[in-house]
Amino acid sequence: MAGFLTWRDLAAQDVALLQGAGDPAEARRLLIGILRFTPVPSPKEIVLLEFFLNNLRFAAECKFTTEKTSAFFSILRTNHEETVRGHMTLDQSLRFFRELLLLHAVQRPPYSVGIFSFKDVSLITDFVNSTYYKHYKLFQYCFTQSHELVLKTRSNLAETAPLGFPPLGDAIKHAEPEPAPAAAPAEEAAAPAPAADVEPDELESLPPQLRAVITNKIQAEVRKMQAQMEVAFQERETRLLGKLATLKTPDALPVGKKTAAK
Repeated sequence: MAGFLTWRDLAAQDVALLQGAGDPAEARRLLIGILRFTPVPSPKEIVLLEFFLNNLRFAAECKFTTEKTSAFFSILRTNHEETVRGHMTLDQSLRFFRELLLLHAVQRPPYSVGIFSFKDVSLITDFVNSTYYKHYKLFQYCFTQSHELVLKTRSNLAETAPLGFPPLGDAIKHAEPEPAPAAAPAEEAAAPAPAADVEPDELESLPPQLRAVITNKIQAEVRKMQAQMEVAFQERETRLLGKLATLKTPDALPVGKKTAAK
């Protein structure tokens, strides 16, 4: 709560000056000086001046005393400032205004002071409802500060279109697979395959696991070559024995030699 507002904005001599003004222009000039507005009022100050002068005319029509005029002026000014500062809705602003008015309408020190009578409260309420709250949204539009958010996005990656595709002649050429060799004759197949060319010193320098694998492979190749050699020797021996048996048979001798033998 704002507390008692009598003499907060307008002192007794200020009220006397405003009530003695000859025309609205002089009252406006006096009010600018009292409220310390700029010599050339801003658009918002112009609206406030019209609002305050209208309130002072109502106080003069109701023949309020100097004390009532000062309290009435400050109640409406405080209500407007708190409404704008707190972004109040219409209901919230009305509730706040009634609390301020009742604070100055009941003689119950130190909680309230009885400046306005019941008739004054009724007149003030009707006046405020028909003026300020009738144009409440216009006051909100004029005095509510608007914030405009401008959001800009920017990408740190610059995408460019490809200049072109490379020609097919620059493609990597893979070697074509060689055709499988023709089947070798039996004798060539039986020929021993050359052993792996591994030096003993190199074999000793290898890790144990790799050396064991190579040794087993060499031994397997040696056994395979021995088996192939035995098969080839056996076939060769069989062919030779067959030829010898043919030479020893009498039917195989020439005819002249057979007659001489007889």
